[in-house]
Amino acid sequence: MQPPPSRLAGPGLRAVTAIAALTAAYLAFARYTPINSFLFLEHGVDEDLARAIDLAACVALVAGALGTLFGVRSIARVMGVFVGLWFAAIALTTAVLGGEPFAHLAPLAHAARFGLPFALVLWTLRWWRGAEAVLRVALAATFAVHGYEALQHHPGFLDLVFLTKLELESLFHLAELPFEERQARAILTAIGLLDLVLAGLLLLVRWRAVALYMAFWGLLTALSRVTAGGLEWWPEVGLRVSHIGGPLVLWMIWRARPLATTDTPSAASPPSDKSSPAPSQDTSLNPSGASA
Repeated sequence: MQPPPSRLAGPGLRAVTAIAALTAAYLAFARYTPINSFLFLEHGVDEDLARAIDLAACVALVAGALGTLFGVRSIARVMGVFVGLWFAAIALTTAVLGGEPFAHLAPLAHAARFGLPFALVLWTLRWWRGAEAVLRVALAATFAVHGYEALQHHPGFLDLVFLTKLELESLFHLAELPFEERQARAILTAIGLLDLVLAGLLLLVRWRAVALYMAFWGLLTALSRVTAGGLEWWPEVGLRVSHIGGPLVLWMIWRARPLATTDTPSAASPPSDKSSPAPSQDTSLNPSGASA
């Protein structure tokens, strides 16, 4: 069994999944989730029952976060599946309910949120290349959709630009800066193009600089929710922790050693001295076969 390509990637996946699960638990407790609205509005489920499902999910998500963070591989695996399925269900019900711009793209826009817990599941199964592939596809989907939405000048993104400007002016006591909607749209166009390029590069090459920049950009865009709406918007940052942690995990994997060679046994090195004695024929013990 080959060792993991990075000893930090596994704990990183656990930590990010746990943070996202705790944030989702808070939202299930404090608000009505899209799953609640879907059950109540689309299927006529009793309001109290739909609310009870939210509260049960809150408890399960807290347990999932603790199990993911501190549990052995088997527990982290089960909890990772549950957290991933919860975020996938949120994305699907958001798309079905609609009512917001580009809501139909939610399953792709939220791919990083449910993809990262599933990557953790594969990691606990010691399928390193599978976990890396899930991370790359999920992050690329999220960045590509966000890039498309930025190119289409998503109203929510325009609001973030203007609200962030106002908050910065207030925070640093700046005079009102000249800033018009056309400038905000130009900024979103540039951001959208860059996001699409990054999504393509993530799928095509294993460049650590791309992963590191995506983590940095994910941090900035997550924090923009707080700079635009104040500290009460902190759950929006927690939900987007996969946009930060996912690229960082990829950077850890690619920084440690090329992952393409980790699923195949390494070839034995030829002896450097031809006169050295022949190795023992007793192969009952394999000192190099330590488990990962």
